[in-house]
Amino acid sequence: MSNIQKVKVASILSSGVFWAIIIVSFLMSRGLSKGEVFRFIGGYYILTVLLEYPTGVIGDYFSHKFSVISGYLLLTFGMFYLTIVGHSVWGVAFFYLIYALGASLISGSNTALLHTVSNDFKKDLAQVKFYSVLMTAFGFSFGAWLGSFNLNYPFYLTGALFFLAGMILFSVKVKQKKNQQGNLFLAAGDGLKYFLQNKVVMYLVGISALTGAFFYNLKWLYNALFLELNFDIKYGGAVAGIALLFVSLGIVFYQKSKIKSITLNLLLLSLIVAMLLMGTTRYLFISLAGTLLVNFIRGVLSTKLVIEINKVIQDENRASILSLKSLLLRLTASLIVFIAGFVLDRWSFFVLMLILGLVIGGISLLLSALLKMKNKTVI
Repeated sequence: MSNIQKVKVASILSSGVFWAIIIVSFLMSRGLSKGEVFRFIGGYYILTVLLEYPTGVIGDYFSHKFSVISGYLLLTFGMFYLTIVGHSVWGVAFFYLIYALGASLISGSNTALLHTVSNDFKKDLAQVKFYSVLMTAFGFSFGAWLGSFNLNYPFYLTGALFFLAGMILFSVKVKQKKNQQGNLFLAAGDGLKYFLQNKVVMYLVGISALTGAFFYNLKWLYNALFLELNFDIKYGGAVAGIALLFVSLGIVFYQKSKIKSITLNLLLLSLIVAMLLMGTTRYLFISLAGTLLVNFIRGVLSTKLVIEINKVIQDENRASILSLKSLLLRLTASLIVFIAGFVLDRWSFFVLMLILGLVIGGISLLLSALLKMKNKTVI
């Protein structure tokens, strides 16, 4: 396999998180309460926020390849470790620390590594995102089936895939411009300085973090949507699976499309309309159509933003900026969850979608307008 094929295969394999769909059942079977399980998940999100930028700096300072392989090996260890110590509260806490560190080492650096070895980044990124979504969907369904035999099996399979992904990357030969002027702390400062001084990067990252935070939380918002639609869980799961396929369709559409009129502003306006349609739960067909449209736009918009951001970032700070974007996304996602809980307790799902659409869409459109003033080539 060529270098680009190895990087793509490794990234797709690592998307098969077979354990994610059974983690609550697994930990509860080991004696933890439901409240303890969700507190651990919340703690994991906090850890990823704290680790996201420092690990991105490591990728820029040493190499993206080193960062991603280290992350895969840590995740491999974590998968097998949890099956041994899952009955211990401290053991589970250490697992989430390992997983947060491994995931943060991969985040940002995997896209940066793909960009380094790619000759056609738009095409290669679209392919990786498309097959990664399919791999994730397969991982959820097959992981649940596998866990019905033994709850340890999904962890074993995921760990084996992480290890295989790391071994594939070992043979990748890549020349990366490393940011090793001074020391690691200076490299961290350089990344932040570059972000703050480059308004084009700042605006693109802001739009990506805002819209990405909404997309990131869809899996939680589906629960509220299906409850308001009075959906049985098995039907809700089917809709969620179909919606994930629409993300893939959006990715393929963007990859194949030659239409220049698909601008950032058009996508953001379309997203606002789709969010309002999704929130119109009084009419089942409209709400479901809006849900599918949101996911289609997600595939187009998220792919476009990743490509545009990578166009304007310099190589020396690439992983740092991408990790900073993930950090801002996770912080925004946490805020959205808090707002959602407050709104849904008092009003309806439509009110939540109206608020999120106006705030996320409005701020993103403002950033897009500022972006056009700074860089006419970003569409």
